[in-house]
Amino acid sequence: MGILSRGGQGGVTLGKVLTYAATYDGKYTNAIPKYGAERRGAPVFSSVRIFDRPVKRHAQILQPLEILSLDYTLVPRFYPNDHFQGQGSITLNAADIPDEYFNYTPAKLGYVNIQEIAKRHGLVKSGSTLIGIPALGALAKTTGMVSLKSLHKAIDKLFPDSQYLQANHDAVEECYNETQIVTLDQMKQMDCPMSERRIHPIVRPMAGVAGRTSEWRTQRPELKVEACTKCMKCVVHCPDDCISLDIDGLPVIDQYYCKGCMICEAVCPVHGIIAIETLPGDDKDA
Repeated sequence: MGILSRGGQGGVTLGKVLTYAATYDGKYTNAIPKYGAERRGAPVFSSVRIFDRPVKRHAQILQPLEILSLDYTLVPRFYPNDHFQGQGSITLNAADIPDEYFNYTPAKLGYVNIQEIAKRHGLVKSGSTLIGIPALGALAKTTGMVSLKSLHKAIDKLFPDSQYLQANHDAVEECYNETQIVTLDQMKQMDCPMSERRIHPIVRPMAGVAGRTSEWRTQRPELKVEACTKCMKCVVHCPDDCISLDIDGLPVIDQYYCKGCMICEAVCPVHGIIAIETLPGDDKDA
């Protein structure tokens, strides 16, 4: 399965707890996080494998059929094309089913406002709501891949002295009970909602006091389409969330806000991104 989150939400820790819980259920597991820019708000992807037999593969899952997303805007960014075809599931941190999810065809979709549940239980630290552990309750309800008993056991094992220990237990239970699940057939019969509600701040490129952030760069990235393997490393590593995927899975660079740090060029394994010299603020390059 794939876990999508942003830096600071607890997605990597979530994956670790999940593997412990699955082990307590008698399963074989591994978890492989994929970090980009290590800062709050940057996209983070974790691959988790859970099987009844030993896990021999240690690699990222490119098209997971089970997805848990702590930020519902990330699934369309990482997987613009529907690859479910009536299989698997999506579990979302959302109060309603976002409009764009009606383009996907998982066997079932679970959603719950994890953000609000975590806040009610006091899971707030340094101004950030800790939603990673509570999200496991929603995942268990949607997928059934781990038991609640094993989740609680894993939480006790990993965080025995945490001041948030009981709050996490309570939030997991509430998320499990409050998660709404709809099947693919039910989604086909539903009208696409017009809701534009957002349940938590989303990190997006934006102009600051210095104006457009591309105005001080001296070079910009340019994609060599013929070389791109669609590995998504540039998307994950961009420190300012300026790279998304188009409908064909190819990177699209927001030249208006790209600072020209060229991290994407450095991490591209096939040299599919090159640096183009430019004058700071040159509108021809935006």
